[in-house]
Amino acid sequence: MTLTEIWDTFIQTIRETKWPEWVSTITQIASVWYARKNNVLVYPTGIIGVLLAAYVYFFMVSPPL
Repeated sequence: MTLTEIWDTFIQTIRETKWPEWVSTITQIASVWYARKNNVLVYPTGIIGVLLAAYVYFFMVSPPL
């Protein structure tokens, strides 16, 4: 596999990513940031991120072939 093919696959995967996956990732990153700062917002951002990730894993993942 060439570097160009790897790059094209990467870009295609980014384009196919749904909004709950993006929001979950961003809120989980924010949760880590707030944990580093010892801020109480670590809890709501962590809960939102985990709930969205669970939704993505259980309801948005296509079944195996």
